[in-house]
This record gives sequence, structure tokens and C-alpha cells, in this order.
Amino acid sequence: MGLAGLKHVSVRVPWHDSKWNGRVCLDVAGNSACLALKRTAEGRDDAYEISRQGEGFD
Repeated sequence: MGLAGLKHVSVRVPWHDSKWNGRVCLDVAGNSACLALKRTAEGRDDAYEISRQGEGFD
């Protein structure tokens, strides 16, 4: 594969207090890193997420 086939991908992921273990943060209200990304901040629902702190995504 030549250089023409190479691509660069950059992904911004907010900090997570449980090492991205497939669960909601343990301290949702204390994690302001989610506010740094516009779409994440706009869609953040603290009351809903706080009620599910530590629960798995699936």
C-alpha cells in the first residue's frame, strides 16, 4: 500500500471516570469534561444519567 492509501483519523473522546468500561460515569455531575464537546454538552441529560450512574450501557 502506498501513501495514497493512508488516512488519518482523529477522535475526541471526553474523559470518563471508570476507564471507558461500558458503564455510565460513577460521578456524572462531577464530570465536566463532557461539556467540552458541543454535541455531547447539548445532549447531556444530568438527571437521567445521574439516576443511572455506574449502570452498563447494554
